[in-house]
Amino acid sequence: MGDFLVERREKSGRVMGPGFGPMGIAPTYLFAGDYDRAIDWLETAYEVDSGIVPFISVRPLWDPLRSDARFQELLRRMNVPTTGAVSDRDEQG
Repeated sequence: MGDFLVERREKSGRVMGPGFGPMGIAPTYLFAGDYDRAIDWLETAYEVDSGIVPFISVRPLWDPLRSDARFQELLRRMNVPTTGAVSDRDEQG
């Protein structure tokens, strides 16, 4: 599925938008278990200054990547906490 989104993104010329931006593609690879490519797309999101990238430090969605050195390095570059996640219930207030 991730490759399909990447192909559509390239064909359309769109860089951002629902499902086309790096933060729309990264979770697709995460769910597929392709953690390296998920991190690649998080890196891309960081490079294009996606405002939601810092939230990867607290969203439980990204828990499978927390022990990855590249993920930890990305968090350090963004100067955000590198440990802990909040539950969905905590996020709702």
